Parts: sequence; C-alpha cells; structure tokens
Amino acid sequence: MEHLTPKLQSVYDCIKNASTPPGAYDLLDQLRTQGFRAPSQMYRALNRLLELGLIHKVESQNAFIACHENHQSGASIFAICDSCGSVEELSSVEFTDQVKALSDRYKFDSRELAVELKGRCSDCA
Repeated sequence: MEHLTPKLQSVYDCIKNASTPPGAYDLLDQLRTQGFRAPSQMYRALNRLLELGLIHKVESQNAFIACHENHQSGASIFAICDSCGSVEELSSVEFTDQVKALSDRYKFDSRELAVELKGRCSDCA
C-alpha cells in the first residue's frame, strides 16, 4: 500500500474498521478531533483514497468500504444486507467476462463495472 498522510490514513482506518459503510458526514463527525473541519476536506480525502483504489463507494448508500479484492476481475460487486447494513465485496472473473462480452456485442465501451446485490447476509437470513 502506498504511504498515506496521517489524515488519509485516519480516514482509511475509520472506513476499514467500520461495521457498516460510513458516509462522508459520518466520517467527518468521527474525525473532527483529527483536524477534519469541513466537508470539502473529507471529500478530498475520500477522492484520493478512491483514486488509489483503497476504498469503494457504495452508490446506493452514498457510503464507503475498504477494498478487499485485487480487482484482477475488473469488477466491483457488493452484497448489501437489507437487515444489518453490512456490505461484502465479491469477485467473479466469469461474471466480468460475461458483462464484457455483452458490452462488446452492443458496442458499448464501459469504463467501470460496479454491481450492487441487495438481500440478506448469512447472519441475518
């Protein structure tokens, strides 16, 4: 992992240790004592962590999770539990290949593949 500034490291650690994906304002509230004062500061930190590939944005929740996959498959697949709010990152090379073939068939040049599955995790089922 690339060397992170202390502020970036604190945001990353907060996301990595969260039981459910925190939003930007949740992180801002948690990290005010570490020098974060304005939403713009938090969004800059989040954008940098996204650029580095260390975190993902869960679009439907407007929240963030730490990256746990190497993404050789090229896809971000998130299993989101409706009951407890947990989010698990999944990986499937086969799925990515099928989506790429579909994109090619329709001559669509995709730049990113993110899928959100909603349901119940094994703990809540």
